[in-house]
Amino acid sequence: MSATIQIRRDTAANWTSANPVLAQGEQGYETDTHRTKFGDGSTAWASLGYAFVNPTISSSTPNMDSTGAAGSSGQVSDAGHIHPSDTSRIPTSIGTAKGDIITYTASNTPVRMGVGTDTQGLIANSANANGLSWQYVPITVYYSGSNITSNSTSYQVSTTGFGFSLLANATYSIQANVLYSSSSTSGNIGISLNGPASPTHVSIRYEIPLSTTGSVNEYIARAYNTGTAPTAIDASGAYTLATLWATVINGSNAGALYLTFISSNSSLTMTVYPGSCMIYTRLN
Repeated sequence: MSATIQIRRDTAANWTSANPVLAQGEQGYETDTHRTKFGDGSTAWASLGYAFVNPTISSSTPNMDSTGAAGSSGQVSDAGHIHPSDTSRIPTSIGTAKGDIITYTASNTPVRMGVGTDTQGLIANSANANGLSWQYVPITVYYSGSNITSNSTSYQVSTTGFGFSLLANATYSIQANVLYSSSSTSGNIGISLNGPASPTHVSIRYEIPLSTTGSVNEYIARAYNTGTAPTAIDASGAYTLATLWATVINGSNAGALYLTFISSNSSLTMTVYPGSCMIYTRLN
């Protein structure tokens, strides 16, 4: 046998006019506002708080705000309902794209700040109306792959994964810290970069240690995959740190830039280790 369960119901005005005391746990439903209250056995209707609200938005079913009062259709209340006509709250329409943020030009004056481009970070900037600006920030690429070995006296291109992507017509400042060892004291490493064809400008400077006493050889290069290597180091198989600095003005070809290296002696093996890193900053 089927049965229909109905709860006490009436319009909001009639509930307020009658102002009954609902029994403990008894439910009362407003048919015109779709709001509900539960009794506690002692509190009159007008003093009871609403239990929940139907989230449907329409002019005939206003949502309540944090006090339980009916809000205008489409606003955002403290209870999380949508109320766009409430000017005391930030409208969701202020954001127009993924990554947009909300900032302020003055007290109670929120504005949209459009998302920056890749590799930009947000910094304080009092010269701007909203006090903020997007700026390119240093990015660190940590090499965590397998050991890379070579005995070639020609620059190798086998270090894919130890680098980053260049955008067309963009300028970069780069530093590479290269953790390496030589298989013999009678040879050493040379380091360089390889990148997209036809760069506008490439300037490279690198330092290769010779001993723990601070003796180093310094080299410069004005193109990818160029430069020489010292012919000795004070210890074989010992972890050693070489450093490279570069400025690259890329041309119209976007693509990968990565570390390359040589051995000063084709009978000796140079090994580049995980823990090496490259730090780069886009400048424009």
